[in-house]
Amino acid sequence: MAVVKPFRALRYDEAKAGPLDSLVAPPYDVIAPTERLDFLARPHNVVHLTLPDSEEEAARTLERWRADGVLVEEPPAVWFLVQDYVGPDGVVRRRSGIVASLK
Repeated sequence: MAVVKPFRALRYDEAKAGPLDSLVAPPYDVIAPTERLDFLARPHNVVHLTLPDSEEEAARTLERWRADGVLVEEPPAVWFLVQDYVGPDGVVRRRSGIVASLK
């Protein structure tokens, strides 16, 4: 039987990391090499974690950002997400989901 539990999400502390628009990026598999360099020029951009030169580098960066308070843990939670959007065909749709720890 599956066990669903709350988990501690990580989020940026914008006071230390900077404005959110300098921290986010598209999915790693659609970032062109020149775009990657632009994102890497921003010291706390997520590309340092999602598209690093090596997995070891990403692990060191994650550890450093956590230690420096750039990334902080949220209290344990289960998130229920609902998104209403208009598809390219003009039809309004609703997407629902749960974000939790699953064992």
